[in-house]
Amino acid sequence: MKKPEFEAACREARRTVFSHAIGRLQDAAGAAATTLLKIMLDTNAPPATRLRAAEIVLDQATKAGEMAMFEATPDVARKLRNRSAEITWLSATPLPGTATTPSQIEAPQPNRGETDEDVVE
Repeated sequence: MKKPEFEAACREARRTVFSHAIGRLQDAAGAAATTLLKIMLDTNAPPATRLRAAEIVLDQATKAGEMAMFEATPDVARKLRNRSAEITWLSATPLPGTATTPSQIEAPQPNRGETDEDVVE
């Protein structure tokens, strides 16, 4: 690690490994979301489990909304910041293709590359 060339090569190798790991997690996000939604809607699951799944869904939806605001143009971001959270949640429209009912969650989602084997139960 005393040689700058070796240190730079190690740093680059770590970045590459980390990038691949993040890519794998992103690839699995669809299956994870399907599993989470199934647990949330499973009437046979313990209430505490269903509640925790719902909390995770809301938390992740909030984070996604924050990311969308971060990525928005300054004009749009200013308008989003000026709205109350309650109004934002009430007026939010789901993205096309998002599952909102138990039957939609159970149905295979086209073009997502997921199979039942992808869902961890």
